Amino acid sequence: IEAMTYRYGGQYEGDTQTYKPPTEVAWWRDQDPLLRFRASVAGQVDSTVLDTIEGAVAEEVAAAFYAAERAPWPDLAQVTADVYTPTA
Repeated sequence: IEAMTYRYGGQYEGDTQTYKPPTEVAWWRDQDPLLRFRASVAGQVDSTVLDTIEGAVAEEVAAAFYAAERAPWPDLAQVTADVYTPTA
């Protein structure tokens, strides 16, 4: 799977992103797959169904974020585990 993505957020907290032309950002916003999907099924799928799905996904993401924030930090000795392919 190849996922072509665009970083809407900056490279760091507080990044003003003055290096991105507004036309570039607008073009990528127009390519948003979620918005494009919604537009492609307009008239075929009731918008309340899509809203319900989006709400359920938002709740699932929020729950995962909540769980991750409360999870214990990993053991520092494991910080590089499974990062590199084992050499023969």
